[in-house]
Amino acid sequence: MLLIKIFIVFLKIGLFSIGGTYSFLPVFQKEICYNLKWIEEDELLSLIGFTQIIPGALSIKVATYVGFKQAGILGAVVANLGNAFVPFVIMFFVGAFYLKIKNDILFKKISLIFNPLIAALIIGIIIKNFINMPLNINLYIIPAIIIGGLVYAFFIKLEPSTIIIFSFIISLILAKIQGG
Repeated sequence: MLLIKIFIVFLKIGLFSIGGTYSFLPVFQKEICYNLKWIEEDELLSLIGFTQIIPGALSIKVATYVGFKQAGILGAVVANLGNAFVPFVIMFFVGAFYLKIKNDILFKKISLIFNPLIAALIIGIIIKNFINMPLNINLYIIPAIIIGGLVYAFFIKLEPSTIIIFSFIISLILAKIQGG
């Protein structure tokens, strides 16, 4: 019964996670943290931060963790099957349609509308994560990391993966210095 519930929950998340990686976070928070209480919100945010150094889609990483936490290896597999099922089926059919309209001018104009929307969703998540940070974090370090990341991303032009790995190493060093 638990495996069926895991599948249905992640099927629902896969169905309503429209817009890319960070647009599904409110859906994850609502279903997994608030409704089912399978993990705490701070655990989800820590998981998201930590798993940025691991390759792969964020939804797969979260589904794997939550599924495993609830029902072991089989739970992780079932969570990912549920998570991927709807997007797979939809893209199977939409892919053929997309090939026909991808160069249409009206379609290109409509597609541009989504860019600011996705940016707004990401900014909202950043603000919420900042507000929900534990108070024991040195608040001078966070802006320095943000500014450093922006400088590296826009002026030094490093790949995001390099910035994330570099930030992870700095975080380990700072945690060790602070006695963590």
